[in-house]
Amino acid sequence: EEGGVWSAGKREKEKLLASPERTEQESVSRGVAMGFLVIWMVNNMLVTLVNKAAFAKVDFKYPYTLSAIHIACNVIGSQLYFGYTGEKPKTLEPNYRKTVLLFSIIFTLNIAIGNMSLRWVSVNFNQICRALVPVVVMIISTLYYEKTYTSNRKWSVIPIVMGVGLVFYGDISTSFVGAFYTFLCIFMAALKSV
Repeated sequence: EEGGVWSAGKREKEKLLASPERTEQESVSRGVAMGFLVIWMVNNMLVTLVNKAAFAKVDFKYPYTLSAIHIACNVIGSQLYFGYTGEKPKTLEPNYRKTVLLFSIIFTLNIAIGNMSLRWVSVNFNQICRALVPVVVMIISTLYYEKTYTSNRKWSVIPIVMGVGLVFYGDISTSFVGAFYTFLCIFMAALKSV
């Protein structure tokens, strides 16, 4: 008797999951997510190129001022998002406030150090090094959280790093100061991901 009820419930659930409305909603959700991902990627590329142009062409010497502008843009962007979607920011539980504060500090340092590194290195060098972020994420996760990765996952990072290296090969100019800030930025980006 209970097996029959369970089977009937399972069949209803399968029908609901396979309904055309659900499939249409999932494809719309995926399309919206892909659209936001493309906007995010284009925005990142444009910000990097505009920042480098400010340092190289205009001889702008204030990377931390540029970082403050980035932070202001993030605040404005988040407010526009909440205004457009009608969502309300979630109230944080007290035990999560420390986590959000630490994440915000790492996020801010990543932007500031990234802008500082762009002042001293070429965009190509910056992008090639940034491709190493997944490798550093794996190293931090392994050392700190004792997380293990499959061989396939480890090997899958190599073509990504090599592909970015091939795409951005060309003017790979840097200095000791630039390389230091770039690698510190990579560490901060990986730490942010972890």
